[in-house]
Amino acid sequence: MSRKPSKPVQNRRYFYFENFLKDSSYFSLEEMKLREPSLYFELVDRFRTEKEKNAPFGPNMSLVDRMYHNIDELRFQQALDNFLDEAPEEEEEE
Repeated sequence: MSRKPSKPVQNRRYFYFENFLKDSSYFSLEEMKLREPSLYFELVDRFRTEKEKNAPFGPNMSLVDRMYHNIDELRFQQALDNFLDEAPEEEEEE
């Protein structure tokens, strides 16, 4: 049985989030996609339309940023393919 954290513990976590993680990119979609590709696919990517997935890049994106984006996208696809290949197949009922 899990207990609800006490108020000081909750306040400490909130304070940490507000002061240290607010300006970081830790919770950005790109970071989450790289950290856990299968979870990102299940919760976000499968609901995006093809138009959203292939949206044009902004005018301020440099060639290097575009190349890094493509590399990250390739790593994501490889990790997702590995996850889907390793997923246990449902047994067929006889």
